[in-house]
This record gives sequence, C-alpha cells and structure tokens, in this order.
Amino acid sequence: MPNRTIAERVGVSEGTVRNRLRRLRSLGLIKVTALVNLFEDPSAMAAYVAVRLKTRDLVGVGERFARLPGVVSVAAVAGQYDLIVEVLVNSKVRLIDFVTKDLASVAEVQSAETLVALKSFNKWAVLNGVLTGDEV
Repeated sequence: MPNRTIAERVGVSEGTVRNRLRRLRSLGLIKVTALVNLFEDPSAMAAYVAVRLKTRDLVGVGERFARLPGVVSVAAVAGQYDLIVEVLVNSKVRLIDFVTKDLASVAEVQSAETLVALKSFNKWAVLNGVLTGDEV
C-alpha cells in the first residue's frame, strides 16, 4: 500500500508516514517484503511435514530445520508431533529431495509425515529464494 494511501487513511502527511516507517524498520519492529501467492505458480510445491523427534530439544532442532533450503516456517507444536515444517519448493523432484535428503539429514528425527498441499486459501509467503532454479 502506498505511503500516500496510508497517510490519507490515518490523517497525517505522507512525510510523517515515511518517517515513521523508516524508524520502525531501523528499530527492527517491522520488515517490508514482497509476498507471493503460493498457488499462482503451477510448478510450486507446498507441503507440511509433521515431525516427531527423538529429543526434547525442540528449539535447537527447529532452528536447524529453519535453515534447510525450501523451509518457509517451523513451529513447535503440542500433540502427537513435535514440529510442523512448512516447505515451499519449485518442483516435485525438489520436494522428493527435501524429504529423502534434507529431512533425512537431521539425526534427531524419529518419524515424519509429509502432507502435500493441494490448494491454499489466502496463503501468501515470503520467497526467500525457494522458487528459484538454484535449488533444483
């Protein structure tokens, strides 16, 4: 949304909006980024991987998962699984590689169930380079 539109909606000048946004960014309170609709790219593959761990170190293992290529987000959860890993890749082949190589490289994984998303409703995600050809 343009600064001018924000200014009109909240009743301040465009310069005020620009200065406040700059300050919020410099304090690390907001981050401005582009989002993509996951299902507008026909080659994109989204999946959720429900993971059971051999350890109770959810934070440490979750942080390791977050660094794997194609991982959009990782959440520690309560219930029968320990982590839910959201994955976005540029092909079915890359998803297979993620499950058989990347996921398998994490020794603390006891078991995992991969759920392939068929359709997403109102889902926007930060790319983080996951749909580039570099990962094939």
